Amino acid sequence: MQVSYFKALWGMDMPVKDAVPLVLAAGFDGIEAPLGQIQEARAAGYTGPAIAMLFGEDAKKLAADLPACAAVRATKVTVHAGTEYWDFEKGSSFLKEFLPAVADSGLEVNIETHRGRLLFDPSSTVKLLEAFPQLHVCADLSHWTCVCGNMLEAYDEALKLVATRTRHIHARVGHTEGPQVPDPRAAHWKWAVDRFVSIWTDMKVAAEKRGDTVLTVDPEFGPPNYLWTNVSDGKPVVDLFEVCVWMRDELKRRWA
Repeated sequence: MQVSYFKALWGMDMPVKDAVPLVLAAGFDGIEAPLGQIQEARAAGYTGPAIAMLFGEDAKKLAADLPACAAVRATKVTVHAGTEYWDFEKGSSFLKEFLPAVADSGLEVNIETHRGRLLFDPSSTVKLLEAFPQLHVCADLSHWTCVCGNMLEAYDEALKLVATRTRHIHARVGHTEGPQVPDPRAAHWKWAVDRFVSIWTDMKVAAEKRGDTVLTVDPEFGPPNYLWTNVSDGKPVVDLFEVCVWMRDELKRRWA
């Protein structure tokens, strides 16, 4: 199975037409960005792999955006869906309306495990995954360690189920107090990197067992205030692009 590495345009403070060449020059296989930025990239002449992102709580509006994702030849679609205050019934109602549109679109659509969204924590996500076998996820478990306040040691069964539905990984390393370690290259954060790589490796193995030909990964470390800043001047403590490249290369090294 091939692992393809995508780079989010999030945090690249420049026009899309300038950001895309930098991503490609760094050796990434494709880009991930909101639909509007993917449209900009296509208009600027980019023809390579692209993951489009959608955001919203209205199933009809999200479904209406799927043809536009198809029009830009989206490799996959990542969706920030719903909100965390929905109960199971409301979340189920949303999925009953949205997932048939996904099936009709022919696109690979993955709903992200994101705090503040429908799949914000392990327990509620498991219930929805069990109720909807056609539901697939973009796994960003840095949100879950933040929400749960732990490194998910008590959620082995939930992680096993999530692994069977994960087709895209946002490979950002979180910790018990937040969604992003200040620098994953630092020796004193190795314990967190090791924990996340272990979880991601289980997802990779699950994808191989399913017979998937490609698993996509985006080392989606984010800008301030995800990225830590110096208290005296507010400047980032590390270079965001360098961190994303390092995380990709670390996964390549470990998965070689």
